[in-house]
Amino acid sequence: MRYEIDKNKCISCERCKNICPVDAIGGEIKEGFVIDQEKCIQCGQCKTVCHFNAIIENM
Repeated sequence: MRYEIDKNKCISCERCKNICPVDAIGGEIKEGFVIDQEKCIQCGQCKTVCHFNAIIENM
């Protein structure tokens, strides 16, 4: 399982970034956010808090 951010849906609200327990989500407002796959522990908390369905699961 791999979580990624769909930049077309992300509005840079920072909810996912703020909830991530391992600080795996980074980026700048207006440029969008990305998930560092090396740090990500696949907990899914980012997907849970995203109101815009911008977090997608890839296998």
